[in-house]
Amino acid sequence: MYVFLMFFCQDHNDLINQKFGKKGSKLANMSLKDFRSALDDLVGKMRPNLNKITGQRLLKDYSPWLSDFHAYQYTETIEIPGRA
Repeated sequence: MYVFLMFFCQDHNDLINQKFGKKGSKLANMSLKDFRSALDDLVGKMRPNLNKITGQRLLKDYSPWLSDFHAYQYTETIEIPGRA
């Protein structure tokens, strides 16, 4: 599935850049109405491909690095503010 998601992103990269500009460069000058229209158009074009993503979704499909992470391999501790 991870490979499918990579291809999904590659397939829609040009369309996203066309609507919102490279790295979102068009967003700052876009009205809310234009943004919603562009987003609705994108979702409409992406939806058929999203329906292909079926079955079990595993962490390794989204982040192979995170799925291979094991805390026992590290001795360092981190402090989380607000936790006793």
